[in-house]
Amino acid sequence: MDMLATVHRLWEHAVWADTALLRAVTSAGRPVPEALRELAHVIGTEETWLARLEQRTPRAAVWPEVTAREAETLAARTHQAYGTYLAGLREEDLPGSVPYTN
Repeated sequence: MDMLATVHRLWEHAVWADTALLRAVTSAGRPVPEALRELAHVIGTEETWLARLEQRTPRAAVWPEVTAREAETLAARTHQAYGTYLAGLREEDLPGSVPYTN
């Protein structure tokens, strides 16, 4: 399997995992604050890395303080944006580096 296909498969798995965790966190009616915090961190980190790849300012904090509804919105927006980014990626783009500053 080529590297680009692997990247796409890995992202599809991340979306699946995020979606499953969001469903689990929100199905409880009242989310456990620690679970929501950790899940929001995962999504915030995904957005931060996408911003680095696109060389722009992140749209969310690495540790965003969000409600369950806001986490769902952030995840949907981040998943869609990654999909767009990956759709434009070519195999020859993969060996490049990503400059960023913390």
